[in-house]
Amino acid sequence: ELVGKMAAVKFNLQFQTAYGQSLKLLGSHPKLGSWSLRNAVEMSWTNGDVWVANVELPAGGVYEYKYVLIDYKSKQALEWQMGSNAVLAVVVRDTEVSVFDNWSNAPGAMVKVDEGAMTRESKLQTWATEMMGYWKEARRLQIEMVHKNNESQGLRNEVSQLRMELSLERQHKQQAESQITDLQVENTALKSQLMQKTIELNDTLSEVLHLLDTELDEVEEFSRVEQRVVEPPPPAAPAPT
Repeated sequence: ELVGKMAAVKFNLQFQTAYGQSLKLLGSHPKLGSWSLRNAVEMSWTNGDVWVANVELPAGGVYEYKYVLIDYKSKQALEWQMGSNAVLAVVVRDTEVSVFDNWSNAPGAMVKVDEGAMTRESKLQTWATEMMGYWKEARRLQIEMVHKNNESQGLRNEVSQLRMELSLERQHKQQAESQITDLQVENTALKSQLMQKTIELNDTLSEVLHLLDTELDEVEEFSRVEQRVVEPPPPAAPAPT
């Protein structure tokens, strides 16, 4: 059955009843009473002794049914339709179906649908062919779904792997950033130490230069004093002859 889509089915049976008798329709579907005489569908008499019942059945299903002659007072079954259960196939595209049965349940009962008329047997064959097409399509879709699920699982695995790699990359990045931060701190500390050492060195060099300047001044002064002490007096002028 195709869930949700219903077809209006009109059952017609020409049968002459006696006074105080009526007909009921019952069958395999709950709409047909689920083979319970108490829940069977009451049929209505029309001109020409044609008994009619209108039932909505889900499209795409196959239904077994029978007609029963009922005593009006006791509501008991007086006689069941002859032969095996009748079988009606309602294909998916059916919207209105009219069935014209006979009490002997002989083959060849006619079914009228939108496309025209055919026997119940031909209708069943049409249903079987249509269902085979649906089954093949469902099978194809099932196989395709399995492939898609496998592809989806592969993609999920790839995504999981990428997420893992991304997580590791983030960890490496965080570690690198932490190392860079530590190096920057160390670099700042080294710069501070270098600046301090440079200041100390400049102070030391200044002091050394000052001492050298002082010492040079003393050496020059000492040299000048020595020159004055060691320098001989100028020679005396010669006596006149």
